[in-house]
Amino acid sequence: MMAKKAWPAVVWAAAGALLLAGLHAPAGGLLRLGPLLDPWDGLYRTARMAEHPARAMLNIEGVQAPVTVERDARGVPHIFAENDWDALTALGYVVAQDRLFQMDFAGRVASGRLSEIFGAASVESDRFLRGTGMEWAARSIAREIREDAGLELKIITAFARGANAYIGSLDDSALPLEFRLFGYRPAPYSVLTAARLMQFFNFDLSFETDDVAFGILRERLGEVEFARLYPRHSPLSVPIVPPDSAARPTAAGPLPALLRGGRPVPRAAGPFTEGFQPGKGSNNWAVTGARSA
Repeated sequence: MMAKKAWPAVVWAAAGALLLAGLHAPAGGLLRLGPLLDPWDGLYRTARMAEHPARAMLNIEGVQAPVTVERDARGVPHIFAENDWDALTALGYVVAQDRLFQMDFAGRVASGRLSEIFGAASVESDRFLRGTGMEWAARSIAREIREDAGLELKIITAFARGANAYIGSLDDSALPLEFRLFGYRPAPYSVLTAARLMQFFNFDLSFETDDVAFGILRERLGEVEFARLYPRHSPLSVPIVPPDSAARPTAAGPLPALLRGGRPVPRAAGPFTEGFQPGKGSNNWAVTGARSA
């Protein structure tokens, strides 16, 4: 009698185990839901790993003197080192601790390698991203940095030492949740990674601006007519809208489609491939009148 009562529980347990195993298997670049729903290895593990020690001594090969990282109540790291190179190594370590997926993923966007993660859904995005020339430019920049062997190379090498020390300390089960969901490991940080990140932000902040369109207009109109339509005003000249006017300047209308050219950016990777958009940015700042001329 007891065996009959236990049988449904055994069936449900087996079915649950099979379902969980199936959810851990990759399916054509889709999210693997197993690492998310696993009661021990999913979000619970991520929550346990999210909080770093309030004070830690970094023991990284190549560091010349003791380095301490202290995190305040908000989790912001403060690095204490005896020289700049050790501080840069510690910086690479803590950035990887907090931003490893972003560090790896932005480089994949720039190099047009999203399909390695998402499968066929992002092939169009990869074709577009490779067509921008970001990967070609990144490889050229990385080669120049290595050949020059100057300050840039020293800085990136120190930063990469720390980032790679953190990456190397993680086994697959300890990777940030995003890597476990998509089923891949981050690549080691290198000079090429840094160059790709720089190209990504160049693309993100400037791609599809009006610079090219205005350049075409200047060629077609000539300098004199272009200056009439788009004059450069000295900061000392009288503004078109007086300061005491109730009117407010508005954004200029779109340029003719003929001048804008290009094709739309594929959206397979969401905001990572959107490029420049009017009003986009996070570097605005203001100074109170009491502190400016």
